[in-house]
Amino acid sequence: MSEKGMRRRVIQVLKKLDAIAVENPAYPGTPDVWYMEGALELKWARKWPTHEDTPLRMPHFTRQQKLWLAKRWNMGGEAYLLLKVGREWLLFDGLTAGLVIGTANKAELRAAAISSWRPSLSERELLRILKNGRSTLS
Repeated sequence: MSEKGMRRRVIQVLKKLDAIAVENPAYPGTPDVWYMEGALELKWARKWPTHEDTPLRMPHFTRQQKLWLAKRWNMGGEAYLLLKVGREWLLFDGLTAGLVIGTANKAELRAAAISSWRPSLSERELLRILKNGRSTLS
């Protein structure tokens, strides 16, 4: 599954939240998916690095995307990043995403995630977290 395939799947999962895919070159950093309660950036990697202590590099997670997510989160908005690596899915809040994505190894990413699922995405849990937002995290 590519990031494009991931986007299709997430839009389908979040159908109850009126999710739409967004491509916005006019405002760099804008997340890939918008839904009733907020926004979701999607990132994908084919597999984890071979060595456990090697960070998972994400060169396509841009500075603008990191800043957008962190700013929206810090202002009280619902902004998240959903990372898919191989068959594992990890969800991060917007602030944490900018701090760990691209610099942390597998164990650090798992520890920093709000939730993670393997070998497949828990559609029900993702919906619950995104629908209830920050109140789910308390």
